[in-house]
Amino acid sequence: MMQISLFDNSQTDLLDTFRASEMLGVSTATIRNWIKTGQLAYATNEKVKSKFLDRKQIEQLKNDIQNGKTSRLNNRANKRNSTSTFIPVEQLSNKNLLPLLQSYIELINKHKLPIQNALLIHSLSVLKKAKLVTYRKSIGTLNEIEYKNKSVKKVLLEWIDNLGGVNLYNFQELIDLDDTFSSDSLGVLYQSLLDEGKKSQGGSYYTPKTLIDGIVEDLSGQIKVGSKVLDPCCGTGQFLVSFSKYISDPLLLWGYDIDPIAVQIAKINLITSYPEIDFYPNMFVANSLRENPDSRFDIIATNPPWGYHFSTEESEILRKAYPNIISNEAFSYFLVRGVSLLNDNGSLCYVLPEAITKVKQHRDIRDYLLRDSAIKSIKHLGNVFSKVLSPVITLTIQKRNDVYNEIEVMQKDGLNAKIKQSRFINNSDYTFDTSITEKDEQLIAKIYKHSFATLKDNADWALGIVTGNNGKFISTVKTENNEGVLKGADVQKYTFNLATSFINFTPDEFQQVAPVWKYRAKEKLIYKFISSELAFAYDNKQTLTLNSANILIPKIPEIPTKVALVFLNSTVFQYLWKKKFNTVKVLRGDLELLPFPQIDEKTLAKIEQDVDNLLSDIEKNKLEDELNEFVFSAFELTVDEKQYIKNSIRK
Repeated sequence: MMQISLFDNSQTDLLDTFRASEMLGVSTATIRNWIKTGQLAYATNEKVKSKFLDRKQIEQLKNDIQNGKTSRLNNRANKRNSTSTFIPVEQLSNKNLLPLLQSYIELINKHKLPIQNALLIHSLSVLKKAKLVTYRKSIGTLNEIEYKNKSVKKVLLEWIDNLGGVNLYNFQELIDLDDTFSSDSLGVLYQSLLDEGKKSQGGSYYTPKTLIDGIVEDLSGQIKVGSKVLDPCCGTGQFLVSFSKYISDPLLLWGYDIDPIAVQIAKINLITSYPEIDFYPNMFVANSLRENPDSRFDIIATNPPWGYHFSTEESEILRKAYPNIISNEAFSYFLVRGVSLLNDNGSLCYVLPEAITKVKQHRDIRDYLLRDSAIKSIKHLGNVFSKVLSPVITLTIQKRNDVYNEIEVMQKDGLNAKIKQSRFINNSDYTFDTSITEKDEQLIAKIYKHSFATLKDNADWALGIVTGNNGKFISTVKTENNEGVLKGADVQKYTFNLATSFINFTPDEFQQVAPVWKYRAKEKLIYKFISSELAFAYDNKQTLTLNSANILIPKIPEIPTKVALVFLNSTVFQYLWKKKFNTVKVLRGDLELLPFPQIDEKTLAKIEQDVDNLLSDIEKNKLEDELNEFVFSAFELTVDEKQYIKNSIRK
């Protein structure tokens, strides 16, 4: 801000990297990388030494991104800026309505009808089906509507006033279609009309009805006479609608959301859930992270935003209000806020990304929850949202301290387990290692009881090359000036495929590159960064890699590189990695926790020779099996324990 004020009016079209990043919805590091690779250019100013970017250049890039004219951004950034829409089919209770919904949306787009107006018309149909309003099919004016009670009229007139009035003659085609819709389609219609970029920026992907109903049913046992329920990110009110099956007084249901359209829809949805009661819903356009309601609640349930892009000013306010959260992650703020709004012994259930259980960035919220509440259950649901790849969990907690608390963990495959909350407290980064059963815990303890070394402080690491523009730097044709470069897909256990991509190695031109000596090391291991299983290949040919294939140079005392390779490709390490970390990203911090036991010199020599033979393709399958057995024996595992490990990693 201060830098920009240095310029006169003719220079206000210049932006620093921070403002440019905010306009494009990317990080400042991404902006700097684009400058480094020549995809953006500074507009220098003669009066000051600082360098700035031309606003027109940034606006043009933003326009290109939104119109799909550039593939420069990664998937996440592209999603934030996307203007495409899609219908969340999983939210339709009647899938047969999909063609009708598509026709409805086509009509809206064809006539370029404002979203709010179209939604208001659809709301009339929903209210008519609930017998809360009546009107003839060829309705012309709003004066022709008859209302069952004052609250219905108040809610509708508020919406109409906000729109500055509505001429129903312009919407007759929609009115004709409306009679065939089901009553729960209002929220689905709104979600379908929102472009993907707005949903991603706000983290506002709405929740499937079956998931909501399951959560509410689980919480229903906590409902007593007078229990107050809150959805702090209520969207179109589906959680509260589901609670209406268990709560007779609608004024005990409260909702907040920053989206005024969603709140209007939520009011309509809740009113139709209590057609015999004249009431005005307790639903408000407000930021529940900052509002301070007088009430406290007995039950809170929601699907909070994930990865919401806060402005700098918002982030500063939130950091002061929630000092326990340093990640600036939206769902973490909402969890802390939810706990603070609960009455003692109240219950809370949130829909969350599975990443909260194990990603280091979220250690702050895990620490907070473990110390300030009793976690009742963690349910792994897999992928439940259209266009969202992140696996999902539900997390249920109770506002009470219980040092003996046991957490019920439900896996996607239906397997259930009880885990002591105290175990999570003692884990590194407070990881919720929910895939570890009591038997796993005992077996892992046995593996780690041996004297061992780790890769921590005993290895050199390197990321593969990030060119910044693969179209420019990567070729599928071998020439005398380029060389092979490996991708993650080329890497197998022990060996790698012949390169099918080629690069002219000019490090200064690339966006990100490791020190050259690491690529050219006498021997190194190459591993897949994204993978469902560990796969490490041996390289003594100084082969280059792209960023989907990373580099490890082991330096564990008395453990040669080829022996480290055997352990890293072993069934035992695969078991440890799956149970302890359970992620598709092979992270350095996780690899540094794996145990390499002491091995006598004679055995080391034999193992190295076996690896040499395997790499020469001599009895490869047989040797892989023998080397795997060697690792089992190194940890003194029994026949039953070996079989258990093999069965575990097959699941």
